Amino acid sequence: MLAQIEQLPQSMTPNQKKVVNGLVFQINWFACIFANTTVLLASTIFLLLFHFALIDRNAKQWLILFFIAIIGYAADSALAASGMIMFSPSANLVLNGINIAVAPLWLFCLWLSFSSCLHYAFSFLYQRLLLTLLICLSVIPFNYYIGANFRNAVFAEPSWLGLALIAAYWALLLPIAIRMSNQVK
Repeated sequence: MLAQIEQLPQSMTPNQKKVVNGLVFQINWFACIFANTTVLLASTIFLLLFHFALIDRNAKQWLILFFIAIIGYAADSALAASGMIMFSPSANLVLNGINIAVAPLWLFCLWLSFSSCLHYAFSFLYQRLLLTLLICLSVIPFNYYIGANFRNAVFAEPSWLGLALIAAYWALLLPIAIRMSNQVK
């Protein structure tokens, strides 16, 4: 049985890996948005183990995955610290006695999940800057708005400003992240 599992990454075609990667990402997105902390952590750990076992064991890809997840989480945390979005329950980091709002754990799990797709499910965006920017300006803010509503997060008024900031940092981050991920062989 273990030998069969070991052979799965080699037996999957690149397109099969992309489809499986996208499906597992989508399942994890729903877990991060709708589930409690235990389930979303378990789902994200499963996604990462699954990704390692069946999709990609390249150490450089894993470094990029974690790097992008940390950068994205930091950007979302900056949005929370600025008061542009308020999460409930709130997550706070205390530095030198100062309470600083940060993005909740479920957003970090989403970033890990998303980052696992850069080289696979989202590779169609590589060298398609206009399409990438269109997604950043439309689909991404919509996903944030939907996810925030389900997670009882509130955008400060005017809410379009927070969504515009999200679109802007995604328009900077996503093309760079996709290029980084697709440069690694």
